Amino acid sequence: MQNRCARRSRFLRPFCVLSASFLRPFCVFCGLLTLAPARDISLFDLKVPTRVINDVEFVPLVELVGALGGTVWQVENRFIAVLPPKQDRGYEIVFTTGNQRVLVNRKPISLPVPFRFMDNEVYVPTVFINEIFPVKLSRMPQVLSFSLSHARDTTVLRVELDTIAYYSSIAVTSSSFRIYLQADCKIRRMDASGLVRSIQFNQQNGTVLNIATQQPCFSRVTRSGNALAFKFTARARRRIGTIVIDPGHGGKDPGALGRRLKEKDANLDIAQRLSRRLKQLSTAEIILTRDKDEYVALHERPRRANADKGDLYISVHCNSSPDAPGAQGIETFFLSAARTDWERAVASRENGALEFPVVDTNKQTAEVVGGILRDLAQNEFLRESEQLASGLQSALADNLHGKDRGVKQADFAVLRNAYMPAALVECGFLTNPAEEKLLGAADYRERIAGALATGVLQFIKRVESKSER
Repeated sequence: MQNRCARRSRFLRPFCVLSASFLRPFCVFCGLLTLAPARDISLFDLKVPTRVINDVEFVPLVELVGALGGTVWQVENRFIAVLPPKQDRGYEIVFTTGNQRVLVNRKPISLPVPFRFMDNEVYVPTVFINEIFPVKLSRMPQVLSFSLSHARDTTVLRVELDTIAYYSSIAVTSSSFRIYLQADCKIRRMDASGLVRSIQFNQQNGTVLNIATQQPCFSRVTRSGNALAFKFTARARRRIGTIVIDPGHGGKDPGALGRRLKEKDANLDIAQRLSRRLKQLSTAEIILTRDKDEYVALHERPRRANADKGDLYISVHCNSSPDAPGAQGIETFFLSAARTDWERAVASRENGALEFPVVDTNKQTAEVVGGILRDLAQNEFLRESEQLASGLQSALADNLHGKDRGVKQADFAVLRNAYMPAALVECGFLTNPAEEKLLGAADYRERIAGALATGVLQFIKRVESKSER
């Protein structure tokens, strides 16, 4: 029993306060949060200092509870504020780090502006003290007026106050915003205009504005004296306007060879069929890196795609496995470091059209290449390239009913430096007699083109709708 009590004592302890540490100016950095001194608020006969974190006013929990005659206990990641009993009823508030909800006498309350835990201290948003603690603060700042103005693609909501007020601005979605003002407001209605579609007012220990915009917007806030300006700027709507289709190999580079069929010919036919379908089904411009049997260097293909301001890049290929003629199925790749021997083998084979040898004469070359690949793996299009590859693979598997070899990643020269979502499709094995026969049939190549078109259109719909949310 004695040992168990000793173990508990390590986790349940008063959260000690050194009041002097809060009486001098200081800054604490926690991620992007900046802590700075603000003012004193009155609680009964005591003054409690507040702090501003990213322009939102907070009160140190231990100072607040101390002014109310209570104690703060720390139990692992929880901070429990216990206030003196009032009319034979105790009062307990529990703050848990990483949880936006606060338990007040075991009743959960969600704080739209969450409390902060910084420098081993809990900070409570001043605007919600009345909701959490059995107190009422002194007079709040007053909103004098609201106004909307417009300039080009920006609408500004200006709030005039009788003194400095603190706030929090939250983007609920790209076209829905919630603003909390630590101020009282007698205004209950305002006509919307410009990019602002509607404004709803609510009093909740201050003033809450729910703002809907006509289209997705970026928001930012500036302060000038006692006034606040909330600026809403229209986002450029993303559109997939140009799709680049790359028929692999060509000219003097035949690619994989079957008994009768050359990969370069199958690739070009599938790419042309895909081009025709996309022209019928989408408004995007469709560009082929080659539209006849000609040689185009690997590094030239993504360069052309970038020069044509491509928004999407698909390289069409057929597979080969001379040492395993039974290999079959479809697979789709996106650019990243190869993880398996097979991925490295496929990349090596497709990169075989490079016209110059790569000789490793530097012991650090592997490390340098690895670093480059890691950088590429983190570029802004990697996630979308993986999504594109997954969509194309799913569409092919659903429509062709062949073996689904899945989505893979490898270092393809033809995908390097394509600054757009990019994927490489292997439509089947020419070294497998049954699949070579299928790939030699025009109706099967039409089915491949149809499946690829489905995957492309689904990807476009997802990307464009995401930019509008």
